[in-house]
Amino acid sequence: MRVLADLTKETVHLSDLDAAHVVYVNQIESLQPVRVHSILGTHVPAYCMATGKILLAYQSEDYLERHLTNLVAYTRSTITDFAELKAQLARAALNGYAINRGEWEEGGGIAAPIFDAFRSPVAAIGISGPLERLTVKRMKELTSRVLDETKGILRVLCAR
Repeated sequence: MRVLADLTKETVHLSDLDAAHVVYVNQIESLQPVRVHSILGTHVPAYCMATGKILLAYQSEDYLERHLTNLVAYTRSTITDFAELKAQLARAALNGYAINRGEWEEGGGIAAPIFDAFRSPVAAIGISGPLERLTVKRMKELTSRVLDETKGILRVLCAR
């Protein structure tokens, strides 16, 4: 997480999935004067966050139908159509990462899963920041960094 924070200069979150919510387990806050602020232990709707979406992307259809029954709009960008969300989750699983472009608050993020030795996602790491810095172009540039660091974590975990 520290390497990713140093490389991107953005806030880095370690998150876990709890039914329809993502929980912030750990974070390294950006030193930028304008940054995303979150509180550890906070539950946030998973479908609005990059870390939540990448963890949802690996859940069964039954899981999604059971837990995502009420997709509330928190911003103009929040996905509230279940079919559209499922399509985005399928793309995230295929690509290995998810993005958020102002779906919870006015910030954005990129996240990738951390898998266990059985290829099951156990958590997600993501970067978050204001959309003024996390432009579409910048997110594309940072995606490989996020993927590299989560793969590095898997290598360390599997080596133990």
